[in-house]
Amino acid sequence: MTVRKYSSRAQQTTLSAALTSVAASMVVVNGPAVMGTKQPSVSETYVVVIDPDTSLEEIVEVHTYTGSGNTLQINRAIDGSTAQAHSAGAVVRHMVIGRDLQEANDHIENTTTAHGITLANIVKTTDTGTVTSTMITNNTIVDGDINSAAGISDTKLSTISTALKVANSATTATSANTALAIVARDASGNFTAGTITAALIGPSTSTTGNAATATALATPRAFSLTGDVTATGVNFDGTAAVALTTAYNPGSIVDADVNASAAIAYSKLNLGSSITSADIVDGTIVNADVNASAAIAYSKLNLNGNITSADIVDGTIVNTDINSSAAIALSKLATDPLARANHTGTQLASTVSNFDTQVRTSRLDQMAAPTAAVPLNAQKITGLADPTNAQDAVTLNYITTQKGAVSGIASLDGSGLIPTAQLPALAITNTSVVATQAAMLALTAEVGDIAVRTDLNKSFILTATPSTTLANWQELLTPTDLVLSVDGNTGAVSLSGTYLNRTTGQLLGNLDANNFKITGLNAPTSNADAATKVYVDAVAGSATAAAASAAAAAASYDDFDDRYLGPKATPPTVDNDGNPLVSGALYWNTVLNEMYAWTGSAWGSISSTAAIYRYKFIATGGETSVSGTDALSQTLAYLPGKEQVYLNGILLVRTTDYTATNGTSITALAALAVNDILEIITFTAFSLATAIENTIIDAKGDLIVGTAADTVGRLAVGTNGHFLKANSATATGLEWAAVDTSSIEIMSIMGAY
Repeated sequence: MTVRKYSSRAQQTTLSAALTSVAASMVVVNGPAVMGTKQPSVSETYVVVIDPDTSLEEIVEVHTYTGSGNTLQINRAIDGSTAQAHSAGAVVRHMVIGRDLQEANDHIENTTTAHGITLANIVKTTDTGTVTSTMITNNTIVDGDINSAAGISDTKLSTISTALKVANSATTATSANTALAIVARDASGNFTAGTITAALIGPSTSTTGNAATATALATPRAFSLTGDVTATGVNFDGTAAVALTTAYNPGSIVDADVNASAAIAYSKLNLGSSITSADIVDGTIVNADVNASAAIAYSKLNLNGNITSADIVDGTIVNTDINSSAAIALSKLATDPLARANHTGTQLASTVSNFDTQVRTSRLDQMAAPTAAVPLNAQKITGLADPTNAQDAVTLNYITTQKGAVSGIASLDGSGLIPTAQLPALAITNTSVVATQAAMLALTAEVGDIAVRTDLNKSFILTATPSTTLANWQELLTPTDLVLSVDGNTGAVSLSGTYLNRTTGQLLGNLDANNFKITGLNAPTSNADAATKVYVDAVAGSATAAAASAAAAAASYDDFDDRYLGPKATPPTVDNDGNPLVSGALYWNTVLNEMYAWTGSAWGSISSTAAIYRYKFIATGGETSVSGTDALSQTLAYLPGKEQVYLNGILLVRTTDYTATNGTSITALAALAVNDILEIITFTAFSLATAIENTIIDAKGDLIVGTAADTVGRLAVGTNGHFLKANSATATGLEWAAVDTSSIEIMSIMGAY
């Protein structure tokens, strides 16, 4: 098999020449470095990657390398990569690839080859060849190490007796008790002589005992159930599970087998054609067991021949129980019902001997007026005259003539309603709330219906049909009467405090909602509008997201606060939280009016005339703009376009989250919450403190020179052939001067000699 080599000392190199997609070798800048001292032969490989981590990445195998030189023989497009053309300078790197990791994992998971087996006491240095006796320590292989299917031939066992071999052959022992010599291993692992009976050896069918392993019984055994529960016999030979289908044997279940709570239906009981007295225990049927509809005949009741008072419950016989032909004698009644003192029935006056005959001839108007209601027993009073006074009884004729008459009584139509002709001209029947004029005209309305317009805060009544005509709707005017009370208050009522001002529509103070909600809000469109829950959930996110955002904002602000420390009179030694200074931290020196930066070990001045100002405002709640003096007693001033606005450490977007145009205020903010921190960072126009303006140069050849301490000037270009020489008398300390050629000529003459 192919052997792959790896190196921990390999170094990255590059292609020294372009590589085509079909080339079989490549030339690199440093072959020994990328090979890491490895020298693969033809049967060995070494993986490198060309243009790693790019779209041109290709995995190749170096299959031949002598250990020196820069030419590598390669196999292309390895492990799923594609042969590519690469330009000179492409990176070449030795790497571990996915194939290596996959094969390592396969090696770990494989348990069926030499790579995956762990053999105790065996030392192998290669994965080829065979295991010999020299590799195995004596007595280390035990019975459990040998697979039951190994099939080791008895010829391989040098210590087994001839007698055992014979018994293992087709020869059958002549006696079940014939002893055969066999070897056995004692507790120390040594073989000793032993015996085994012929009955336990060989193919004899009389062999008994337990087999160590088996796949089936030589002779299947039948399973069956008899008795109260039966099952059809099933043969079992050990190759599959046995399933028995059971059934109760008829008559096997007796009364004792049935639980008291079994609730066995009567139809399941074999009680013959009917229940007899023999089936019922004396005294077990009580009155509650007899159904009300049983209709048991009196003849079936053993009441000793006659019903006596002992058989009748007091008060159970009522009038309907006595037959009209019973002819009960008055003597049988404890009280004479015909006695006058007890008379409550109907009796003709002619039968009463001492009845006042005047009662029968006297008129009602001759009798005293009743002092209580006089019931008429569902009878009519006839012959009445029509009423004339308020307390007179009303006759049917009077009611009939008054129905529907002027100043009379309203009648009802066939639907039980008062006819519209008898109703006043105006009758309000329905009130509808609508949001637009179109919705009002679309109502199915009748004269007198009212429409409440929420868009106008006005109400209209329909004076004529159809309701689709706007002119038929009359606006209801607001009464001009004086207000009797305001919110339960009478007299001179002050509308100060939290009352809503009628003219301006504004509250004159804070409004306590008293734990109630404001409902029916529309979505906000302006910064000062109240926000609905839907808007907050959609824009600001859930409470969890808001908390995460607040935490991120706090972290962002803390990071900013650690880097810009604000105005200080003396150089700080720690940041605003008391932590060590971070490199790049800034602060404004209020004494020198300069910005300083922390290098990591010291404060250094930032050499510029640009000024950075930081303003901090702490909200009290509801502000949509800031201006004037901040929390640090500084008056806000900035250059428009050169400001940065932070809310709780989050940088806001100019013109989107705020407006900054006048240099003195920040406006158009979303309403701030209590303790929100708004910070404005602004910069003045930037110019280097030691910058030399380019306007100082007027012409080619001009020089910039110092004219005094910390002062620069211009030295104009000189005449051709002149040289620059020092001259303290000039303003610049320099001047252009002509070259003295006389000394040059003398030197030339002297050189000629």
